[in-house]
Amino acid sequence: SAPLPRQRGRARAASGQVPGPDDSGELRGEGVRRDHRGINRKGAVMSYKTLLVHLDDSERCATRVDLALELAGRWNAHLIGLYVVCQDLFEPLRRPDEPLKLAVYERLCDQRRKEAEERFLVAAERAGRSVEWKK
Repeated sequence: SAPLPRQRGRARAASGQVPGPDDSGELRGEGVRRDHRGINRKGAVMSYKTLLVHLDDSERCATRVDLALELAGRWNAHLIGLYVVCQDLFEPLRRPDEPLKLAVYERLCDQRRKEAEERFLVAAERAGRSVEWKK
């Protein structure tokens, strides 16, 4: 068959193309077309040993965690939760009418991180999955 065209980002993911081994066992940059179950055209099933999920303070974080736990269960994979948020350290400086409370801001950020960690670990325990927390 003809080689698959190169695609990047969401277009590549949406097309079902993911990097995978070709017939010779070598990794092809173009990827292998797979169906929604992760099975390629030749019947081989893809699997992952470790998954990484982005954790933050957003409302959508719970949905990402649920999906990641489902995939980890499907592939018997280890799940790593990585907490990353953009912290604007200059925000207190842009409010001249409010006193500089950087220590309060840092404590609030630390509290949010701990709450995200707790939610992640509780969800993982409910799902019975092996997980790891990174910040």
